[in-house]
Amino acid sequence: MRSAHYDTAHDLLEGCEDWPAEFREHALVLKAELIGRRDAIAAVSYLASVEDLVASSEGQFALALQFGKAHAAVRAFSQAEARYADARALAHAVPHGLNTMAYHDLRMRWFRRECDPGAAEVALAVAHPDPSIASSAYAFRAWLHAGREDYAAHVADLCRAVAVAGSADDVDLAMITPSIHALAQFGFETADVDAIAAARRASDAVAWTPDLGINHYFTIRALGWDAFMRGRAGEAQWAFKDARMRAPA
Repeated sequence: MRSAHYDTAHDLLEGCEDWPAEFREHALVLKAELIGRRDAIAAVSYLASVEDLVASSEGQFALALQFGKAHAAVRAFSQAEARYADARALAHAVPHGLNTMAYHDLRMRWFRRECDPGAAEVALAVAHPDPSIASSAYAFRAWLHAGREDYAAHVADLCRAVAVAGSADDVDLAMITPSIHALAQFGFETADVDAIAAARRASDAVAWTPDLGINHYFTIRALGWDAFMRGRAGEAQWAFKDARMRAPA
């Protein structure tokens, strides 16, 4: 799933509800997250159908986070907070649980447009040992900076977010590619040479798949417009042609 081959991941998780208990809980959480990446409402339905199959503290923590994440995605914030409260009660019993909880609190802070990049949960979230989660946390902090019109801090955090691209084999591409798109777009709109260079390096380091198509399309398009505005017409033409081939249906 982290490599963004979602159909393959779905096939591998088929029937996981009947797997032995020692494998089942983790697989159920993965399947719920996989479903949620395409349809948050379907993820809520799936989570409700398998909730009774999860018994361990770690499994219940992860399941509650997936419930909260899916509810937040459709802006059902009261339901999301209720599930996050369930997860918070278990965070101390799970490895890096406090960092993970802080990351989800940071996501909720941005969804509510509470733009305080100095909030306590922000520092915990960006210190998460999982580079994918840390990258996404930097991206959310970047948007908190943008909400305060601190665009220098905004672009600095986006650069931190994309720096993980290509640095590890298990990076979750769905968590970093939105930042690549955002950095490329910001770089084009502000004529920021360093931002464009960082976005290009990150884009080149990613093994893009069709499941990342929207962010890939907008990244290429922004890089193409930047090249065009700098007088590199040939480079821009090829970028626009590439983007057209990858345009979402």
